Amino acid sequence: MSPLSCYITFLLLIGQLSYVLSQYIPNTSENFLLTASNSGSRISKEKIQYGGGTIISKIKVFVVFWGGLNNVIHADRYIKFYKDLVDSPYFDWIADEYSTKSQTIQKGDFIGYYSYQNAPQGNVSDKTIQTTLANLINYGDIPSPDDNTYFAIHFTPNTTINVFNVKSCAVGGFCSYHSSIKVGRVIYGVMPDFSGSCLQMCGKGTSWDIGTSAASHEFLEVITNPFFFELAWGEINGNSIQELADNCNQEQYLYQTNNGMQYTLQKMWSNKYESCYVTSPNNITNSMPTQINNEILQVNAAKVVSLDLLIFFLAFGAGFFITIV
Repeated sequence: MSPLSCYITFLLLIGQLSYVLSQYIPNTSENFLLTASNSGSRISKEKIQYGGGTIISKIKVFVVFWGGLNNVIHADRYIKFYKDLVDSPYFDWIADEYSTKSQTIQKGDFIGYYSYQNAPQGNVSDKTIQTTLANLINYGDIPSPDDNTYFAIHFTPNTTINVFNVKSCAVGGFCSYHSSIKVGRVIYGVMPDFSGSCLQMCGKGTSWDIGTSAASHEFLEVITNPFFFELAWGEINGNSIQELADNCNQEQYLYQTNNGMQYTLQKMWSNKYESCYVTSPNNITNSMPTQINNEILQVNAAKVVSLDLLIFFLAFGAGFFITIV
């Protein structure tokens, strides 16, 4: 066999291997990792479809300051931010477009916060986060959740979140994510500190600008698709899934709430206008710097809806590189 024939055969075998890996979903009840890399471009021009799952009709935000209120940068401002956000016109068009026949989206409530001074520091896994939330609920430190409760977790600068070896604010990592625990139906979002390496990799602007943008990204995705084991609003295309914020990533704007406060929020996808906006296409004029968020999503593997697995081969000479996104 000639060297060229060997080379072609090798590439064909690698292609078959990548296909097998992309189709493999373990038959297990363990949570499985999905990665959604938000590049700012839509994967299709089709409207986002409703998958029949539960949405949050009246969100109740409870903030957990991982490492303590005094150690999380901008903690006091985040409390004010969530109080303003749950009662803002930010909800109006979301309610009009993404309410379902059985659930109507309404403005929500801020129900409190917990300063978790003794939270684990350093490298913290998502499994640790889930176990910690369950313990805090059992101990009565944070409220027992229902299908409207959202735990927004903000971390200290010295904490790195690790989800199956994918790290926060690292090359190939993520900037924020939301997920859910099937047992107890616990909904939570993870926002690392945005003053360190996240400030470099998650976009331009101050740590506060990037933090509120990422928080708003997770906030509306939680409302419209809180449980990944029962898909609500999301766009499935091949092996990938896009949510409202993913389709409009890199489109952040300065938004004014009812009480005159201004925050950097992210635009969301509108089925009605087939475009990205915050409240209407006409009343947002102050564009903010481009930002990129990477999100980690978890679903139950028994009901997994997608596996965003991309294996890119760059073959030259005698070698090749494999990148899993």
